[in-house]
Amino acid sequence: MNYISLPRHTRNDASAYLKERHGISRTAGTLAKLAVIGGGPKFRKIGARQVIYDVVELDAWASSILSEPLCSTSERAARKGKPRNAVQATGVCRTSISTFQPLTNATMAQEPIIWTTPTY
Repeated sequence: MNYISLPRHTRNDASAYLKERHGISRTAGTLAKLAVIGGGPKFRKIGARQVIYDVVELDAWASSILSEPLCSTSERAARKGKPRNAVQATGVCRTSISTFQPLTNATMAQEPIIWTTPTY
């Protein structure tokens, strides 16, 4: 079944959709628990027991729990408190350790490396 083309999903189908579309593994049981305690995607009730999820709501929830692309685990800590657009992403992760080209004064003059220290 192509889960991406359906406008609404049951819990089992919503679980498969999240995995297929966003790579987020949440079982139908976890989605049921989140419906009770909060923190999950918005849903609709059909009658007293049946629950369905709109694709738009599943996509919005997935976007809300995914972080922006990161180059290292310390980068997210350095960005905390700043808006997402405050740090310009180049799409390329750079490090000072390279097996292909040693870091020299000449290469540093071409592309300066900005070091950030995480605050604790």
